[in-house]
Amino acid sequence: MQNGLKQVLWLSLAISLLLVATGPKIRLINEYLNRSVIPVADYGEFAAAVGTSGADMENVLEQLKSSGVLTMAVREAAPGAGFDEKVLRKLKSMGFGILLRPGGTPCADADGFAGYDRLIDEFKIRYLIFDGPDAPGENGNLSRMADLIKKHHMILGIIESPSQVGYVPQKGLDKLILSTDYAINRAYIIPDWDLLSLDKEDMFFRWARAVVDRGIRFIYIRPLKNKQQTDFKNMSDTLEASKAFTGFISGKGYEINAPLTKLSSASPGVSGSLFLLLSLWAALFLYLTYLLDLKKEWVIKPAAACILLSILLTLLDGKAPMVLPKFLGLFAALLYPSLSSLLVLKYLKGGREHGLFKKVTLSLGIMLGVDLLGAYTVCAAFSHLRFLMGLESFDGVVTALLLPLALFTINYYFIFKGCRNIKNIWHGFLTTAKTPGTIFLLVLGAAVLYLYIGRSGNNYGVPVSLPEQVIRKALEKTLVARPRFKEFLIGYPCLFAFIYLYHRKGEKSILLLPGMGWVIGSISILNSFCHVFTPVSVSLHRTLNGLALGVASGGLLLVALSLILRFVHPRIKGFIKQVPGH
Repeated sequence: MQNGLKQVLWLSLAISLLLVATGPKIRLINEYLNRSVIPVADYGEFAAAVGTSGADMENVLEQLKSSGVLTMAVREAAPGAGFDEKVLRKLKSMGFGILLRPGGTPCADADGFAGYDRLIDEFKIRYLIFDGPDAPGENGNLSRMADLIKKHHMILGIIESPSQVGYVPQKGLDKLILSTDYAINRAYIIPDWDLLSLDKEDMFFRWARAVVDRGIRFIYIRPLKNKQQTDFKNMSDTLEASKAFTGFISGKGYEINAPLTKLSSASPGVSGSLFLLLSLWAALFLYLTYLLDLKKEWVIKPAAACILLSILLTLLDGKAPMVLPKFLGLFAALLYPSLSSLLVLKYLKGGREHGLFKKVTLSLGIMLGVDLLGAYTVCAAFSHLRFLMGLESFDGVVTALLLPLALFTINYYFIFKGCRNIKNIWHGFLTTAKTPGTIFLLVLGAAVLYLYIGRSGNNYGVPVSLPEQVIRKALEKTLVARPRFKEFLIGYPCLFAFIYLYHRKGEKSILLLPGMGWVIGSISILNSFCHVFTPVSVSLHRTLNGLALGVASGGLLLVALSLILRFVHPRIKGFIKQVPGH
């Protein structure tokens, strides 16, 4: 009876996920069409830097051109003053494409738009990035700017915010994005304060990460202003970094200077959201069935209620667009790492007689298989172009990092200790909480948790150490996508350690801590796909690279563990006995 229920739930999950394939298809087609990178140099800033550095402007332009920087950004002399056509003609004669940076509402009258129209047509201009807090036409003529963009098939660059989450707001920009049906792409501009301290290597990696990790396609090049260097050195370093960047990105498989195209703003619609939500209910009931040994009659009525709720939620989705996809993405990020850890624990519990190699192989297969189902679900939830363009972001990062760890603890004790023993385990923990072993583990766990949260996201304040920076850069230069430390240095080694200890000593060994580390790696896999502006192909490469390096580091840890346990000191054994629940 119970196996029949599980089979029905697995079948429901599979059918639901097949029926949401439109979402991932939309996302993947957009990513495939968005492989071009446009390096853009700011003409005015380079001209100003030439004046103080002693360099020759013609030589600087030729060096930029030979480096693959074939587009120049030109600003208005002042808002409403128009563009210097002598500069535009000079750049065109040298073979540069032109990106205009109009200055805002003061020039946004009928004559101003007529002037834009003529320049765009004469100089074959396809790209815009607004220069200022307002979109031209925001004072009532925004439709004129929208008409220009549509008429000339232009792409508007939206500037990533300095926090790398969201975009720089400009008054009227959101209306313009909608009225042009998302004729946009993302732009990265290094802020002024960073230019004062960066060197050429920092600049190179800023640009490279923007393209690979964050899906940005306009890389805006400004001269370095490092106060520790001469102006001439800053100029030469900027040119060197530009040349290294275009060569590096081209080597990664991106096209340099191929025309950007308008991407699809299609949506899977109500049916896509409905089947995605149904798949998550199926996964949730699978989780509860494996955890609590639910019977068929306990599932039928709640499942029917969930189906009705799903229909209601999808019908109401149009009232608050993008709320339901964010909920679905968070639901998947919480559920699938918890389900994968539960299934691995169930397998290990029932497969005690299996050899170590088989345990490791099957556990890896179960974990990755379930986590990749979660990644597919996240991809389906975040399929709309608004996510790829960074207009919307993944909410609930901290919840997605912590709740699966708490659920793993429940999984662990329910599977290995039995739900009837939970009360005794908790009582044992309280009575032994003052022992040195327990205090040490609690302090260690708190420190790890602090680092775990502090190093996740962009706003939690734990800096990257110098050795880690060196390793990161080496991996970024070597691999298509840098794997995450949480996966290949924590997740996989801890999974291997968990399986090895369980294989050797069963449930008497310390398993909860390495289990937590293993689940951190599993959470990280889902979290990679929750970086909504990162291409799915990059997240998949990151996951596979993490697996390859993780298997290597996990294998080395197994060798080390076998040596440690063979020659373990009696005092360590005594320390282990102080841990409650073992």
